[in-house]
Amino acid sequence: MKKILGVLLLLAVIAGGYFYLSQQEDFEIIDSKIELKQIGGGMNFETPSVTAIRFSAGVNGSIKNISEENYSNVILTFKIGNDEVTAKISELKPGQTAKFNTNKIETKIKTPKHSLLSITHD
Repeated sequence: MKKILGVLLLLAVIAGGYFYLSQQEDFEIIDSKIELKQIGGGMNFETPSVTAIRFSAGVNGSIKNISEENYSNVILTFKIGNDEVTAKISELKPGQTAKFNTNKIETKIKTPKHSLLSITHD
């Protein structure tokens, strides 16, 4: 019984890995970067106080469809620090490049790192 469960688990992992990698290969992310804006904090000279500096952070860039398929409702999910942000592109035709801007998060980190988590579509 344990061998059957082990084989089923192995097959599930292989199928999941194939699905994940095959979805990523249809697209190319071009020049994704963090957009960072200070939204608060600093020193107040009228009432002597110092508040923590905060930033609004999001990811912008371009995505290119490098396949021969038409895609709709393409959702890009990025990770900034411990938070996730997303961008949606309604339609992406073969060879087409589209710009994207994710939603924003608030952070105290001046130079947050970002990474692509997933690209999904209908």
